[in-house]
Amino acid sequence: MENMFQPWLEDISVSEARRRFSELLRRIEADPTRGYRILRRDEPVAELRRPRDGRGRLRSATDARRQFSSLLLRIDRNPDAGYRIRVYNRVAAELCGPQPEINSGAALLRLADWAKRHPVRRHKGPPVTSENYKEFLYGHWPPRRSRRRS
Repeated sequence: MENMFQPWLEDISVSEARRRFSELLRRIEADPTRGYRILRRDEPVAELRRPRDGRGRLRSATDARRQFSSLLLRIDRNPDAGYRIRVYNRVAAELCGPQPEINSGAALLRLADWAKRHPVRRHKGPPVTSENYKEFLYGHWPPRRSRRRS
């Protein structure tokens, strides 16, 4: 199953995720954009990715690896449940339910609608050239008067 809506999430099976759990955590810690979508029979069960917010129960990496199957079952029953996975007392990853896939066509339509309501303001006046760029940046100033000496 191709992951076309969230290309930064790599598809991985449950058994492979359980076997390579520590390696996946190291990769997520090293690269914040990396994440994994855990599949069971080509259906997403959970996502393992960089933590987004401070919600979810805190688990150590060892505990999460040992109880991986039961954590996936709990997430399957309650998709809003999430678990933050701790490595050396810092949160390295988040195991949570799969996020709903975004319809890119609807997002583009929303963006086009927003662009219509917020027009781009253009610079009025003569075009900026190398001769008048300081006036464009700083505005028009009266010529500087020299100081009178008494």
